[in-house]
Amino acid sequence: MGIQEKTRDQTFDILKGLLILFVIAGHGHFSYGIEHFFFSFHMPAFFFVSGYFYKTRPLKEELSVDFRRLIVPYLFSCTLLVLVALLEDVLCGTLWQSTSAHALTGLLGGPPIIPLPILNKVVELGPLWFLTALFFVRIMAHFLFPSKIPQWLKAIIIFLLCIACMKNSARFHVFIPWYIPSACCALGFFFVGNLLKPFSNASAKYKWMLLIFTVLCWGYCLLKSGMAINACQFGAHYIGDLAGALGATLVFYLLSRGISKNKPLSNFLSFAGKYSLVIFCFHAVECPFFPWKTFEPFIQDYGQLANFAIFLVRAGILLLITRCVIGIDFFKKIFGYR
Repeated sequence: MGIQEKTRDQTFDILKGLLILFVIAGHGHFSYGIEHFFFSFHMPAFFFVSGYFYKTRPLKEELSVDFRRLIVPYLFSCTLLVLVALLEDVLCGTLWQSTSAHALTGLLGGPPIIPLPILNKVVELGPLWFLTALFFVRIMAHFLFPSKIPQWLKAIIIFLLCIACMKNSARFHVFIPWYIPSACCALGFFFVGNLLKPFSNASAKYKWMLLIFTVLCWGYCLLKSGMAINACQFGAHYIGDLAGALGATLVFYLLSRGISKNKPLSNFLSFAGKYSLVIFCFHAVECPFFPWKTFEPFIQDYGQLANFAIFLVRAGILLLITRCVIGIDFFKKIFGYR
């Protein structure tokens, strides 16, 4: 999601298709245990995959490409959020309350950690934090990755940067816009994803060792409190959550390789993965305005089965919207598809 490659590996498209469905499900008010399962890996996996395909460009080109493929979709989504909020204000007669809140949030790239008097109307941005965070992750990677600093020292620098952002989030509450602290925490996931590319040439023995170790870490993380990169929170500590998310990503990568042999399913998930950015942005718009209260009696009567039915409806609508817009030149330009 976010950066398109000239040569596509269907396995990774299938993986991203699974992940974007998990993102939708993760915002579906399932039970805590199910949501915790999704949140333990779905957004980190996108950073792993982005890091895996990362290639260094000249700074000017990097800024141009990342702005076009990440910030332009972000601004488009924020504009849609403001328009929907405006419609809500008109229907409810709330005199621009929701509209101004969403507009201010879009400009700031997210809410402050603690309310400030002048920013007391700022609301949550929802999943759109990922786009600005990935933008700054890639900019930081541009300066850090090609340098002659040893890999172990890069890892220490990234870890200390993450610890500083976690401390700020938990204690100091200094407002830094555009989810830059989240980007600092996500940089470690991006870095590990980038390290996996040369590791793919390692012997099968070491690959299995990595898989077993990280899957065990994932199991440990599932027993601990959840991870929220956007809030710089790591329930099983940063390294533990990173290793656990990597284990889950590897498991679903292997599952994606198996799915690739099933044409109908692989074609469906490949479509979802290839256009995951479009699905993601429209999901970010419908997510805060989805009428959950309308379905509360239905959910209370049927429990998780009702949540699953609503998830299928939401996913189906988002996929239908995506299918409709990807053939329109305007949307191709907005989302960077050629």
